Amino acid sequence: MDELMPESSHNSSGATLKARVTGDVAFWSMRVAMIPLLALGIVTVEGRLAAAAPLPRYDPPGYCMQVADVVGGSSQILNTCIGQEQESYDWLKARWSGIPERMQAYCDDVARAVGGTYQILETCLEQEAEADRSMPKFEF
Repeated sequence: MDELMPESSHNSSGATLKARVTGDVAFWSMRVAMIPLLALGIVTVEGRLAAAAPLPRYDPPGYCMQVADVVGGSSQILNTCIGQEQESYDWLKARWSGIPERMQAYCDDVARAVGGTYQILETCLEQEAEADRSMPKFEF
């Protein structure tokens, strides 16, 4: 346990401990004060004001150019990719406001990790929604 404590917390005056406890109390007081706001959906878990997150803005032509370049610069691949990105974007645009924020954030991170693609965003959201509906029960 001592190796986890910073050197300054080993003093005998207790000043560092008092500062830490005071800081912890302030931290938890702020968190407890947010509980009613969380329940009403006014504040997110991270403490930010909740607002409907807009549909992410990716660069479909840029993404699709990278995909096409991987297979030698095919115009057919580029055009098909842009068409699929448009279909996914249109699907998402019609449904985005009804998707839970945690799914939006998670799937946006997934889609950005592979270059920012509406196809991956849509697929991720569909899979997350299915997983949410089919959560297995744990029994002892």
